[in-house]
Amino acid sequence: MSASMDNRSASASQLAHSGVGADVCADRALRRCLACRSRADKRDLLRFAVLDGVLLFDLRSRVQSRGYYVCANRSCLSKVWKGKLAHAVSAEVDCGILLQDIDHYIDVELCEALWRRYREIFLSGAKSSALLTRVEQVEGAAIRNELKAYVLATDAGRATRQKYVQNARRKGVNCYGLLSKDVIGRLLGCGPRSVLGWRDGALFCQFESLELKLTRLTGVASAVSQMDSMKPGDETRE
Repeated sequence: MSASMDNRSASASQLAHSGVGADVCADRALRRCLACRSRADKRDLLRFAVLDGVLLFDLRSRVQSRGYYVCANRSCLSKVWKGKLAHAVSAEVDCGILLQDIDHYIDVELCEALWRRYREIFLSGAKSSALLTRVEQVEGAAIRNELKAYVLATDAGRATRQKYVQNARRKGVNCYGLLSKDVIGRLLGCGPRSVLGWRDGALFCQFESLELKLTRLTGVASAVSQMDSMKPGDETRE
């Protein structure tokens, strides 16, 4: 699973230049993971920071203090929970979150915060038309090379998945999606939706980062994993 996730992250980075015009996701600042010491785009890492003397998870990277970065996976989080994160901050800092069971913290607090933000970005994208919610809009943007990624419902039909996975490969964009058709519909205040599309922009960059983090931390099957596992001979053409 971890190798597949790493490949997805690399793929997202490689595909960042496939759109039209300037790519707002291309300006990447690297940071080093406190646990494994590898370097990665800071937007793909989890940021912890100290606010008013308390160590906390900085979901939106807004805390104006030094950031402590950790890879968005359970292995690296477990390593820093065993002492590295507490040792990195001042002795006067309240590190109460590190007293929690790591799996409980990931499942109950960390992932809940990420899911909440994921849905917020999803809704903001739809309201601003950065996220296209009608099939004809998505396909029109794809024809004009304005599409950065497809979003497929987790329960989209096989023929739908095959069609848009093939389109994504042909266009050089990714497929994402962690929500079912009904959840997407309720979130957008409409009927069930199987296919959506992201245009380039800051909201898409945030969505992509959140999707990868949630996939790594939860193991939720996404359209990307379906895309990775599908063989070229399994696809059907439009």
